[in-house]
Amino acid sequence: MNGRPPARRIQGTLTLNSFKKATSPTEALTPVHAPVIEAQGHTPPPKPKRLPRPPPAALAWLKATYPAFRLRPVQPLAIGVHEELLTEPACPHTADEVRMAVRYYVQKTDYLRAVLNGGHRVNLDGSIAGEITSAERADAERRLAWRKAQQSVRDKRRSAE
Repeated sequence: MNGRPPARRIQGTLTLNSFKKATSPTEALTPVHAPVIEAQGHTPPPKPKRLPRPPPAALAWLKATYPAFRLRPVQPLAIGVHEELLTEPACPHTADEVRMAVRYYVQKTDYLRAVLNGGHRVNLDGSIAGEITSAERADAERRLAWRKAQQSVRDKRRSAE
């Protein structure tokens, strides 16, 4: 480390501008706004939770109902497919369940690889809907590189144990 003890979270979210300058290297950094937050009785915001997995029934319904979710190899979906699914009157699932199922599907590694490989997007019926842009390919490449880096960190931790 740099000789300073780590900053302590008192209440609220700490930012770079919310610290007083330390007068000595051993003095812990303290947030400037902490007394104000404590005096007003505010509590810190809850820590964001990891997205839950979609209900298996919602994902199974999408695969059973729409050919685009059954294509092998996986094909990228058309932009705005989730909005089209939410207007479907025969949908037996809530809007949140459908959103979670689509989000789960499009964040899978196979899906990101399909976007990275380029080509075309497909509608719910499996017909061609448009091309994948270079920005979308770059985003998929960035996400896959991040996953690979996270996996190597996990592997190093496991091998150290």
